[in-house]
Amino acid sequence: MADSANKSLSSILMPLGFGLLSGVLFVFLLGNLPLKWTFFILLAVTGVGGLLFLNILQVRTKQLMLMLAAFLMPILYDINFYYQEDPPFYVHANGFGVAITDVLFAMLIIAWAAETVVGKRSHHPPAPVPTNWKFAMIGLFLINFLSAVTTPEPFFAFSMLWQQVKVYFIFVYLIKNVNSFDTVKRLGYVFVAVLATQAVIVFEQKLVGAIFTDSLLGQRTTWQNTGGPLRVSGTLGQPNALAMFMNQLMLIGIFLGLSEKNTLRKLAILGFVAFAAMAEIFTASRGGWAGLAIAFVVCMVLWRMRRGNGLIASISLVALVGSVLFSALFLGSGDFRARLTQDDKGTAEVRIPLMEVAENLVAANPLTGVGLNHYTYYMAQYDRTFDAITANFDAPVHNTFMLIAGEIGIPGAMFAIAMILFTLYRSFMLFFRSDGTISAIALGIFGGVLSWVIHNTVDPTSIYSEYPFWILSGLCIAMDRIHAKQQAKLDHRSASGPDPDVKTA
Repeated sequence: MADSANKSLSSILMPLGFGLLSGVLFVFLLGNLPLKWTFFILLAVTGVGGLLFLNILQVRTKQLMLMLAAFLMPILYDINFYYQEDPPFYVHANGFGVAITDVLFAMLIIAWAAETVVGKRSHHPPAPVPTNWKFAMIGLFLINFLSAVTTPEPFFAFSMLWQQVKVYFIFVYLIKNVNSFDTVKRLGYVFVAVLATQAVIVFEQKLVGAIFTDSLLGQRTTWQNTGGPLRVSGTLGQPNALAMFMNQLMLIGIFLGLSEKNTLRKLAILGFVAFAAMAEIFTASRGGWAGLAIAFVVCMVLWRMRRGNGLIASISLVALVGSVLFSALFLGSGDFRARLTQDDKGTAEVRIPLMEVAENLVAANPLTGVGLNHYTYYMAQYDRTFDAITANFDAPVHNTFMLIAGEIGIPGAMFAIAMILFTLYRSFMLFFRSDGTISAIALGIFGGVLSWVIHNTVDPTSIYSEYPFWILSGLCIAMDRIHAKQQAKLDHRSASGPDPDVKTA
């Protein structure tokens, strides 16, 4: 009896003591850390505590973590190991960063691996990565690795390789673990919530500028063009990056809303998307606007054709609606009008000489490139422009695909472009093969990736840091598998015929 009492007492005192010590350490850290790390710790503690509480209530924690990982994609707080201050040249990856989304996905991947090892997932048939994707992923990784080990500054090359490994794991996890229609639909709702959240932040930055500031987010939030509108960047740190990010989810929100049966939910989804579209105006990203507009027109024509409308009639109607929306924006938004009509102080013209440099660099190094994440290290050697553009502008060519070809060669760029084409093709075909929510989200993925491709022709990004592309690509493959299973069940029921035990009139 005494032993059980002692055990009971220790079971209370030990957690209490551990919690007290943790609390003291937590308060001490909050008083001695910068504001952004205080915010990060508060968010982390709240998130972990919430997950533990939900686990106690037997809520589906893994699915919740997946939704949370998707929701936190645009939050760039990270712990960046070995980050180098003031790198000697412009780079797209610096250090081995671990963001909140990475942590959540890592927890999910570890849990999945553990379940696989102990055999708890034996009732789930393995979901293979498609062969074409597997070949392109392995090819791109090997080329990047060989490039990294031969560069003069391998630290920055391996920093980008770290980004590639992270998104590969996320991509594979989604293919193998998204197995239900409900998960797909909830992820669609999460994407809409992401858009709405970014819209709130953007409006606050533009109209108030007191809450989501540089000091809180730990990065630049406002950009002032000389003679142009004040541009804001949400939590992404750069206005073009924000527009590119939102566009990848915007089309999903539109078609998810249009396919929604519940009227209240339909109005809410479309309202949030409209709110996000208005917020995107404040990014003043002409590449983002062009990408969204072209993708929207293409997808709306496809949406109408899928519903039996003719091609000419669909193009005419979409063109008319698009013209009305453009006119309303041009007349009603000073920022939109100013960005299109006022002098941008050469920010558009500078792209032309940068492309000339890229053409020279790729022509001189067509097979191997100059080195992963090393474009700006070498670009001055290939600058034969009249203005000697690289002497005054240290950023790389404003075209992601030319940038990749310049860094790792044309064969490596073809692997990267192939993966983009795989997603565009699969989502396009899935839109026409399926119905309802899966069809709507498939079209949204097609439109989102299309807008991303268009924008990337005038802006440079690291495709390995673009979480939406890899998440949407993995989700598209998983959706295709879910649809195939549903179709197989329907075909089996049709082949079986009516139940002989059921009497018919």
